[in-house]
Amino acid sequence: MTFLGYFLLITVLLYMGTRPIAFVFGDMINYADGFQKLQLNPNLEIDNDYIFWYFTKLCAQMIDAREYFFLIAVIYILPNYFFVKKYFKEYWYIPLLMIFGSYSFWPFGVNGIRNGMATSIFILSLLFYKNNKWVMYGLMALAYGIHNSLMIPIGAFIVSGLYKNPK
Repeated sequence: MTFLGYFLLITVLLYMGTRPIAFVFGDMINYADGFQKLQLNPNLEIDNDYIFWYFTKLCAQMIDAREYFFLIAVIYILPNYFFVKKYFKEYWYIPLLMIFGSYSFWPFGVNGIRNGMATSIFILSLLFYKNNKWVMYGLMALAYGIHNSLMIPIGAFIVSGLYKNPK
């Protein structure tokens, strides 16, 4: 079954990461436009979601748009794999299949790209909950810098850690 899990992981990664840059994928075309503008003029002013757009700016100077979207798919998908691998051990492929089959997986990966990346990095941060809080909070800050809507789950996580009385 582990082989099928890896087959699923690689198939979804290749399918999502090598999709055509097209309007049918919602905001993907807008991200491609922003990428192209940063390729043509690396001095464009960035005024929101700084980490995402500086990441895009760096990528625009080094790789083409297809490689950029593949890299985004890697950043979106692999944290989910690492999370289920750690917490579900030898049965990791079952929750990974559930994640891939969830209602919001595809839209977050191809339309709400920034939010999807940020959410995956937030999930990655949870891997460090017991071992390294500094890395965990650093990844949470990175997720917030990619998409500031992550302040809601980050805030909920912090508040739930401070208030531990279940009554």
